[in-house]
Amino acid sequence: MKKHYYLMTAAVACVFMTGCKDGGPSASGPLGELPRIVKEHEGKLEEARHELAKVKDAAEMQALFVKGSAIQEEMKAQIKSRKEELIGKDIEGEVTGDVPVKIVSPFKIKSITDKGNIEVVAEVELTDTGTYLRDNSAFDLSNIRVIAIGGNENEVYVHNGSGFRTDGLPYSDKYAQGTKGFVTTYLHIEPWNADMMGGLSKLVIVNKNSDRYRAARETGKKAKEEYESKLK
Repeated sequence: MKKHYYLMTAAVACVFMTGCKDGGPSASGPLGELPRIVKEHEGKLEEARHELAKVKDAAEMQALFVKGSAIQEEMKAQIKSRKEELIGKDIEGEVTGDVPVKIVSPFKIKSITDKGNIEVVAEVELTDTGTYLRDNSAFDLSNIRVIAIGGNENEVYVHNGSGFRTDGLPYSDKYAQGTKGFVTTYLHIEPWNADMMGGLSKLVIVNKNSDRYRAARETGKKAKEEYESKLK
C-alpha cells in the first residue's frame, strides 16, 4: 500500500515534466507507449485545470486555455505517430466457462482514435445456441462483456460496448452452434488506469451476470476513486 501511494505521489509530482521514467506505465505491453502518453498529457491537463480554478485574471485564464490546447494537440500528435505500429497487433484472449464462445482469431487492435481510445476485435464461434431474445431460451448474447487483466493481475472492466456481432448475417431469433461472429470492445486509457493498461496481459470474455465481472467493475471503480481522491 505504501509503495502504491509513493508511485501515485511521484506521478502527480512530475506531470509537468517531459515524462516520468520510473513508476510510469510500461511500454512493453501490447499497447506500447500509448498508456504513458495519455497519463503524462492528461496529468498535465489536470494540473492546468486546477490552476484555472484558482485564477481570476482574464489574461492568465487565456494563457491556461492556450496551454491546455497545446497539451491536447501534442498528445494527439504523439498518439497519431504510433498508430500504425499498433494497429493489427494481437492481444491474448480467453473465455470463461459460462460464455458459449471460443476464440477463432485472437483479439486484434482494429483502430485507435487521436485521444487514444482503442477498438479491439476477436473472431469467435458459438459453442452453443445464442440469442438476443430475453426469453431464457438460449444464452443471451447481449450479456457478453470483456475485462482486462493488467500486469499486477488486477482485473478491470473495460467497456459496456462489448458484445457479440454477426457481420453480414441476417438477424435471427436464434444463432446455432458453430455460428461465427466477432466480440468487439473498446479500451479507454485514462490516467487512473494507465499503469494497468501499460501492463495489459490479456482480455477475458465474461458473462455480465458473473461474480468475476462484478468484481472487475468494483476494482475499476475503486481504482478511479482512489486516483481522483489524490487530486483533491
